[in-house]
Amino acid sequence: MAEAGEEEAYSYKGMSADNIKGLVLALASSIFIGASFIVKKKGLKKAGASGIRADCHWNDFMEKGIQ
Repeated sequence: MAEAGEEEAYSYKGMSADNIKGLVLALASSIFIGASFIVKKKGLKKAGASGIRADCHWNDFMEKGIQ
């Protein structure tokens, strides 16, 4: 049977498949979050340039309710 020190040294050689999957998922998540931020920012700039506001009908909704 191998000693504890030898097992520890062996377990830290290279990246396991689970570590690689985790790294790929983390990178993909970061890319999608960044892309989402960019799309949202461009949409808000476009809406701001056209004068459309998200809250322009809020008072109508509060007064009339859902119909």
